[in-house]
Amino acid sequence: MTTIQIIDPTSSPTLREWPSALYLHIPFCPTHCHYCDFAVTVGTTSLIEQYVQYLLQEIELTPSQGQPLASVYFGGGTPSLLTPQQLERILLALDHHFHIAKTAEITLEANPGTLNKRTLTTFQHLGINRISLGVQTFDETMLKRLGRNHTVQDTYEAVDAIRRAGFTNLSLDLMFGLPEQTLANWQTSLTSALALAPEHISAYDLILEPTTPFGRAFQSGCAPLPTEEATITMYLDLIEQFQQAGYVHYEIASLARPGYTSRHNLVYWHNQGYYGLGVGATGYVLGQRVTRPKRLVDYFTWVEHGVFTEEIPITPMEELGESLMLGLRLVAGVDLTQLRQQFGPSVDQKLAGLTQVKARGLVQETAGQLRLVYPQGFLLANEVLQECI
Repeated sequence: MTTIQIIDPTSSPTLREWPSALYLHIPFCPTHCHYCDFAVTVGTTSLIEQYVQYLLQEIELTPSQGQPLASVYFGGGTPSLLTPQQLERILLALDHHFHIAKTAEITLEANPGTLNKRTLTTFQHLGINRISLGVQTFDETMLKRLGRNHTVQDTYEAVDAIRRAGFTNLSLDLMFGLPEQTLANWQTSLTSALALAPEHISAYDLILEPTTPFGRAFQSGCAPLPTEEATITMYLDLIEQFQQAGYVHYEIASLARPGYTSRHNLVYWHNQGYYGLGVGATGYVLGQRVTRPKRLVDYFTWVEHGVFTEEIPITPMEELGESLMLGLRLVAGVDLTQLRQQFGPSVDQKLAGLTQVKARGLVQETAGQLRLVYPQGFLLANEVLQECI
């Protein structure tokens, strides 16, 4: 078996360090949700174990210079389908190969209905200290429409188990703009989520991916989807109500209590490097975007050969565009002084291309920061971010 190759860091346009964040994709789900186009599959116990074994091989093959991991994120899929023993083997392998910092944020995505206090207590003893729970909605009928396999009661039981196991960092995921979703049942979701007092909340507008059942069945802006006006109201209600409850709006789709912003997600928004391991995962290592095959059979073959797929290092102008696009997702915006130190005159050339969105009042430059204007810039963020690249 050969060792995975990564480009020489000296070929990169700017000074880089080896990543201190790592994402692992766990592709297994009890069911395939009707809106999801991620690399997921409904796996058997034996297939999950086989996947873990290949993931352990990939960990050992991945080049590293000993930079301790400050963030580890188990995403999916439904990582909470892994047994405590499987998670322990993965974490031990990560610590052996990369070293996990004692203060690292270790997040496990989970679905209601896959958790209990006993396993959660074990997860915590393994070092997992943050749970991201895929609630999506507190409407029973809508859960079924989404293809979710949990109930509202499962959500309450999961949160209770998470708290009784001693977790003090809980994030909830919600979705809005769903088929037949009204302002009234969205308000129910907001009220219910607030009552559970999570440390972090993320809410996502439904995206109709063409390869999904929803993408084939619905058309944006048409019934049974809510109107654009209703969807805007849902988003603004989320921001307003959570801010009133003491949460800080720090990223387009995310709010957190002070001190509980997602450390891992901030790596993405600051366009910093990270490892991405597992089927379908993408990493950003020493100026190179590296990807894994999206099908399990191809991923297994890929690990056996131990070679990255061919990738072209991004150019300085591409990196600048990505830094602007990702950084503008943050409410605080982008530090232009820092960008100019890194990219020089290219920054002002790039900013000249944003004249139109500035004139429309979607972005503003103040005190050396370029940021989206609330609420117009946030509501039309996709237009602005496309201009950046």
